[in-house]
Amino acid sequence: MKHAALLLLLALAGCVGEPAPVPAEAPGANAPINVARSTVNGITLEARLIDAMTLGDAMARQYGIRRNEGEWLLLITLRDADGNGVPADAVQVQARAGGLTDAPAPIALRTIEVNGLTDLVGVVQAKVPSTVRIEIDAVRDGARAEMRFTRDLPKP
Repeated sequence: MKHAALLLLLALAGCVGEPAPVPAEAPGANAPINVARSTVNGITLEARLIDAMTLGDAMARQYGIRRNEGEWLLLITLRDADGNGVPADAVQVQARAGGLTDAPAPIALRTIEVNGLTDLVGVVQAKVPSTVRIEIDAVRDGARAEMRFTRDLPKP
């Protein structure tokens, strides 16, 4: 009897500390720009997907991006451990994008320099609302890293 009561008490004590489940939230307008990160041999890559229609004139010119509906800027930043820029050829990067059911297609990436920092930019074609799958492969001195993520593109 003592053992049964002790087991019941332990079972109840284990349940008390469990947090309640949090309901899922619908993606907001800023959901696509959430950062995806990976590191390859000391270099951190951060990837963001930004609606080209939201870019200011100066940024669109600087990145060489047209602001067309259904076009998204894939921005990949390359930084060392201290947050400093690295040369464009420090990491070989390839990117692909597609929907959930189609095969990802290659994204043409261009190197740009902004205030001494190297970024890679490309354009992803995607209508809203949809979900886009992004695949990024990076190689540095024989070390490899992969980023695989999806972004829900909400209707404005």
